[in-house]
This record gives sequence, C-alpha cells and structure tokens, in this order.
Amino acid sequence: MEEESYGINKEFAHPRAIELIPEDFFWDCVDELAPFFSTLQL
Repeated sequence: MEEESYGINKEFAHPRAIELIPEDFFWDCVDELAPFFSTLQL
C-alpha cells in the first residue's frame, strides 16, 4: 500500500509547481514565516 503525502512536500509536487516556485522557502512546512506553514507539522 502506497503511503499518502500530507502537507507541502516538494518531493510529491507537480513538476509545473516546482518550475514556478523553485525556492525551498516556499516548500518549508516548519518555517512560521513561510507562506504555506502548517501548525500540524509541529
């Protein structure tokens, strides 16, 4: 059974999303200042 990915994860992102937003800052789910920060990851 394949494990589901939750949250922001560059590894499972659509190739076009990675092309448009290559900076790791946007894919950081731990940084409180990142645009897609999730408290669920803490």
